[in-house]
Amino acid sequence: MTRQRRLEKAEIQIDSVNMLCASVSHEMKNPIQGMENFAERIRQELPLDSPCQMPLHMLTYCISMIKFQVSQLLDRSLLSNGRLNLFKQPSNLYDLAKNQCSMAQVQANARKVSVILHT
Repeated sequence: MTRQRRLEKAEIQIDSVNMLCASVSHEMKNPIQGMENFAERIRQELPLDSPCQMPLHMLTYCISMIKFQVSQLLDRSLLSNGRLNLFKQPSNLYDLAKNQCSMAQVQANARKVSVILHT
């Protein structure tokens, strides 16, 4: 097989993977959004001191992680097809680390572990 033919075959395979990623992402968005809305509605109706608040918080955290992964699938397909424009912007690393620690704390709480960000 010639080099050109291998490149063409690889491009076809990449396009197929990108289509699959976009399709999976699209099909997963609606049910995930429904779960998130349902969990949020229940959370709002419960008293703040309800023992169910923590599991619901963990559920919404897990849903947000799933949503992030699903968006990564879509971004991968858009980036590969040249339809996603990336813009560089300054980021505050402290805010990023603080956000990640708070998300990690949700899982750590279930195991009675603390996550602390020292500055």
